[in-house]
Amino acid sequence: MSEESQEIEHTGLSAPDIEEVGEMLPAYEMISLIAVGGMGVVYLARQISLDRHVAIKVLPREFGDDATFRSQFETEAKSMAKLNHANLIQIYDFGEVNGYLYIIMEFVKGKSLYHSSHGMAIDPEETGRLVALTCRGLSNAHANGILHRDIKPSNILLDPTATPKIGDFGLARPVADGEGEEVFGTPGYTAPEVVHHPEAVDHRSDIYSVGVMMYELLTGGMPEDPYESPSEIVDCDPRYDAIVSRAMAPLPEDRYESAADMAKAVEDLMRDIEREEDEPFNPLITAAPKSGARPAPLRTAAGTGVITGATGPLTGATGPITGATGHATGAQMAMSQSSNSSTVMRNIAIIVILLIAIYYAMGALDRKKANAEAERIAIEQKDQAKKDARLREMQEAEAARKAKNEAAAKAREERYKAAIAAQEQRDILAQEMREQELKKEQRREERAQAALAQTTKQEIPEEPEVIELRKKGREVLKRYRSEFKSEYENNIKKMNFGIGAYIKGLPHGRQKSLQPSVEAISENVTNFRLKKDVPLNQMVPQIREQVQDCLMRQQSIDADFKVKAGKLRTHYYKNLDEMAQKLRAGGENERAKAVMAEKAKCGDSIDSFIKYIKNSK
Repeated sequence: MSEESQEIEHTGLSAPDIEEVGEMLPAYEMISLIAVGGMGVVYLARQISLDRHVAIKVLPREFGDDATFRSQFETEAKSMAKLNHANLIQIYDFGEVNGYLYIIMEFVKGKSLYHSSHGMAIDPEETGRLVALTCRGLSNAHANGILHRDIKPSNILLDPTATPKIGDFGLARPVADGEGEEVFGTPGYTAPEVVHHPEAVDHRSDIYSVGVMMYELLTGGMPEDPYESPSEIVDCDPRYDAIVSRAMAPLPEDRYESAADMAKAVEDLMRDIEREEDEPFNPLITAAPKSGARPAPLRTAAGTGVITGATGPLTGATGPITGATGHATGAQMAMSQSSNSSTVMRNIAIIVILLIAIYYAMGALDRKKANAEAERIAIEQKDQAKKDARLREMQEAEAARKAKNEAAAKAREERYKAAIAAQEQRDILAQEMREQELKKEQRREERAQAALAQTTKQEIPEEPEVIELRKKGREVLKRYRSEFKSEYENNIKKMNFGIGAYIKGLPHGRQKSLQPSVEAISENVTNFRLKKDVPLNQMVPQIREQVQDCLMRQQSIDADFKVKAGKLRTHYYKNLDEMAQKLRAGGENERAKAVMAEKAKCGDSIDSFIKYIKNSK
């Protein structure tokens, strides 16, 4: 974990303070509080036995009380402990103490990639290094059967040497686990199949998230519709576009087969770029021949001039010989010319034949190329048709999912409105009945007072047993209120946690825009009870759903409290009846009337009984 985040996020969940954690884990010397996040509190500590700094993450007690979550936490912690790689945060230990789940992990002294790069276009070479190392870490996790499911810059920590380390595997689960359809991840970084088919998510969903992160690092912003490649936005090598595009392919089968394959693609590109920079291109190397050899001169008959000079005297002395020699030389020249002519004709014929053969061969080759190109186009069209069909299927599924969610939300809102209306109607009827009973009670009280005035002017003292019974009833009611107060408090905390978890996954600007809604909700909470008239129509659907669920849980708690209070009233009345019966049996009718007057004071409704016992002395 990183030491950078000192800002505390208030989630409303119960978490121990640093002194309490130190008492629970005596093997560690607690140093400071690092942060409170959506899944717990993180502390900086020193492991005394090994004299090293560690990060201790403690989950809220509410999670430790959940048996299903506790079992899942143990499974995930064991799985994450298998991961041992330079680009992954190491898990040292985990356990449960005093109802709190905790996990001990490597402490990374540095900032997150989000804080180091947000809103800036990072140098392509540095981006490639970070992405390649992140992929190497992911490859190790995938090899151990672990998906991260929430890759983004804020979950990548940088140590003092700028080495990336993947953290926050709190959402990780074994690859083979296909149960459930809960959607994990952060909007913007999440692969399409995570939303459409969460049960079919695999390691290629993490590769998609890495592609989004690489796009963000290169350009300084998130991909938008219409899509623009990184090289269209910033000055980077266009070959980065292909890597990002393949990693972010809508269909998993079109992405890199593994994180290791993506790492290799990035590393190969970086090596190619470095080699091209080290060996600049020279057009003269390809334009001129590398050999320095010069052409040989045209060859003639060897020593002709010497022979001519030497035969000069012989020609003058022997005329016939000279003449014969002259005739022989002419015949040889004629034969030589005839031979040269035949050779030229033969060569021309060969060239013509070769040209014809080349012509037909090139034609056949062109036809073969045309057929191959047509076949390739047909295959591409077929593949594209399949992809289009898959995309249409995904879009239809998304539309159906949205329609289903909207219908469910609408039905939920209608049920809530109907429940509120029914409750209001019940409250009106109950109020009318209370008013009627109050009038009856007043009339009974008037008759009782009149009868008492006629029989005796002496006031009958209150029975000690009645005073003691009332005292016990008040104590029991107080205990009930204390018990249910914790339920009301947990109900509000659960709503705050759900709202906080939703807002945390949104961009910072969107979080800021929703702040007024969150403040409006807080203003409508009094003594851990949410007002019924909270302005739901001003909230986004996700927050409105959390508020509606909170109100429905609150109504259920109210009903449970009234059930227990009703049982207390029944027991209280039974004791009063038994007291009055005893007194009548002993001839103490006036004292029996005083006991029954206590019952009349309590009224006939649960609310009037609660009010009387609470305010009585």
